[in-house]
Amino acid sequence: MYGYCVSEKWLHETALDFLKTLHPELRPCEARSNAYTSPSYSFKKKFGISSLGSGAAFPPPGQVVPAECMCEGYVYVLYICTDQPSNYRWRPTQKRVDKLSKLVGREPRWWVDYLPTRFYKS
Repeated sequence: MYGYCVSEKWLHETALDFLKTLHPELRPCEARSNAYTSPSYSFKKKFGISSLGSGAAFPPPGQVVPAECMCEGYVYVLYICTDQPSNYRWRPTQKRVDKLSKLVGREPRWWVDYLPTRFYKS
């Protein structure tokens, strides 16, 4: 998957902030619930990147990953797209990636997904 290592806390808090703007009609408990169960939804809406999602990746051998981005031995990733051929057509424009990179504060990179390939096949 191609994306950013992020902390789970940052992802949920940022998703909640976006939801407050995107759906001001939501009660606070509904917004919190949505931000925690599907944090990528508000990122998709805010940045117009339909392939965005979040998942777990293996830590890259020999590289340091910020401790706050680790979760139960895996790296928490906000990904722009996966490496599955069916996902290629949904890749965003560079302008949208740059806007997201500015928010995250780092450049995206490729991560080895923790989930097997069959997870993405229907």
